[in-house]
Amino acid sequence: MVVISIIAVLAALILPAVQNAREAARRAECMSNMRQIGLAFQNRGTSNTKFPSYGVYFNNGTSLEPRYSWCVELLAPLGRQDIADRWTNTAAYNVGDNLALSSLSVKILTCPTDTTAFGLDGGLSFAVNAGYSDLLAGSAAAALHSAGFEALNWNNTGNVNGPTETAVRDPFDYKVTVDSGMMWMGIVRGTMGANGEVSLSKVYNDDSQSMDSVADGLAQTILLTENVNAGESGGVRSWANPDWRSNAVVFPIDPTLGTSFNFPEPRLPLVSSTKVGGINGQTGGAEGTSPFPASFHPQGCNFLFADGHAQFMSSSMDETVYARLFTPSGTRRRNPDVRQAPLSENGF
Repeated sequence: MVVISIIAVLAALILPAVQNAREAARRAECMSNMRQIGLAFQNRGTSNTKFPSYGVYFNNGTSLEPRYSWCVELLAPLGRQDIADRWTNTAAYNVGDNLALSSLSVKILTCPTDTTAFGLDGGLSFAVNAGYSDLLAGSAAAALHSAGFEALNWNNTGNVNGPTETAVRDPFDYKVTVDSGMMWMGIVRGTMGANGEVSLSKVYNDDSQSMDSVADGLAQTILLTENVNAGESGGVRSWANPDWRSNAVVFPIDPTLGTSFNFPEPRLPLVSSTKVGGINGQTGGAEGTSPFPASFHPQGCNFLFADGHAQFMSSSMDETVYARLFTPSGTRRRNPDVRQAPLSENGF
């Protein structure tokens, strides 16, 4: 009995240490994958002035059709030239050969702790920074997320942007919202060639940032993070889905509070006394409807910053600091003045 008791005590001491070591290894592998993605963004940037769109849509004249996500644009620099060569940009991600390609498992796009994606066909654990959003974030009514679609009235006027491409935009609100995120929706048009083949225009309506446009500092701006609810929509798992709820994260803001009074220090909204959008706040959220940082790592998530460094950030960090890490140019001078204060480099 004494021996059994000693073994039980040793097991109680050793097993947690083993589990902690395994989690530390998984977290390190996750962070390594994120750094590789960061390098892919930089390598892609040698021939492109802007970061890619979080998702690209095709304007057919009457509506916007889904095409592909940011992951497709990184296939070649991530070492999957074989998939990139076979990808058809003129077709949707979920039809024909594209459907089969986007169902492949690409390990570097996943975190080993994410049981909803790691080792699974079409799995995706990572999501890019798509800025501030009104409280439609995550609802079926918010199929599109664009700086010109968000009902965020930063200058307190009667002119508020709306959720259609042809909506009258308040230029001030639009520019402030653009400055809140790294990657935005992109749109392409098509032309029919003499041989009957369709070719796509360059991405327009593209508000994504460039390395040079980031005023707040690359090391103080989130580029990418984890989301265990990414990569799946309607029960279909795909890293190529351009839907922002499947491949991006946002900082949600109640439209009634989206004014110059709270842009300097935005707060997460309350829904039924629960804060929405914080780090690891929606680890049990529904796939494809919860575009917020969420991981299965205890007490926080890994984040990749625009300068290429990665770090773990706690779910208990100050939300106003977290909000300012979203904005690439929140400190930009404006009239009316709704600037955010610069962040200290030891403040997060």
